[in-house]
Amino acid sequence: MGIKFKNVCYGNIDKLNLDLHSNEVVSVIGADEKMVNDFLDLIYGFKIPTEGEIVVNRKTINNKVNDNKLAKIRECIAYLIPDSNSMLFNINVLEDIKYGLNKVNDKKLYDLLELFNLEEKILSKNYTELSDSEKKKICLISILLKDTKITILSNLCDYFDSKTKSNLVKYLRKEKRSDKLFIITSQDTDFILQVSDRVLTMSDREIKLEQDKYNFFSNQDLMYRFQMSMPFVVKFRNSVLNKKKIKLNNRDNVNDLLKDIYRNASKINE
Repeated sequence: MGIKFKNVCYGNIDKLNLDLHSNEVVSVIGADEKMVNDFLDLIYGFKIPTEGEIVVNRKTINNKVNDNKLAKIRECIAYLIPDSNSMLFNINVLEDIKYGLNKVNDKKLYDLLELFNLEEKILSKNYTELSDSEKKKICLISILLKDTKITILSNLCDYFDSKTKSNLVKYLRKEKRSDKLFIITSQDTDFILQVSDRVLTMSDREIKLEQDKYNFFSNQDLMYRFQMSMPFVVKFRNSVLNKKKIKLNNRDNVNDLLKDIYRNASKINE
């Protein structure tokens, strides 16, 4: 299961050729928010290429595709849209979660509630009673319960605390091994660094897969260009390296980096 773009044109996306594969998490970063949203909408079929084609699970999206074929393609894709709050409209949270599902996997539902630090009683609440964080979590749970091979998660981590982010990183890393592809967007560079296998950047009509996420996030000029802050773990590592000439591996989180520093403590103290 994967996605292949073949000479795709739409808006500022020009003759894009790209392969996204199963068993990975790809983060999409762009200074042009519309360009990023167009890219995600093209995958789901909300928008149709003016030229070229997109192959999803051996099915093709092009300017000749009909609604029936689009419906078949969307069966293997779950999409947490940028304005996820618009996904909530029913009498209670459980009904919102169940919407569009033939059957709810109760065990997985309660596992996800625990993962996101939500109590079971939230299921009986109306969405108007929820905080912004709870709304985002409920929308995310409803998407993850679809258990699709391709999942698009836009504006991920909005309103999430550090524990929820950490749990989500572990969940996505585990789930991707089941022949799944996750495509995410987020302004949280620490989260992106931890969870991503590859980073896809978009700017000035150029779309590029950054094969080394550490080099990308260590480049201050690129961070400025994409209006993002350098991840804390990268800044911390660079500050240590600037003070002492020691060998430190690239790390996704501070705890692993601290272990490296402690192992090199004797050199640091020289």
